[in-house]
Amino acid sequence: MIAEAYAEHFKSPSGVIGLPAKLKDEEAYRFFYKKEYQLWFLQVMNRFIAGQTTQKLVMAIMGIHTGETLAPATTERTLHVRHLDKRY
Repeated sequence: MIAEAYAEHFKSPSGVIGLPAKLKDEEAYRFFYKKEYQLWFLQVMNRFIAGQTTQKLVMAIMGIHTGETLAPATTERTLHVRHLDKRY
């Protein structure tokens, strides 16, 4: 899964066994920025991953598919309209 690949790539080497790995959040943000992702995407991802774990990154990426991550970025739209937008 792409979300897990990103999480593995941006995993901080220091961590406690049994706990979710710390995320290199600034490095991940710079990666998305350099790849010229749109501003709304950068803002959404920054809100979800800043100071978080790799597990939170996985959840944010998976939430893009379901619309859960995007809901705060599209508050003026109903849930039904957000689901329609995903199809296009």
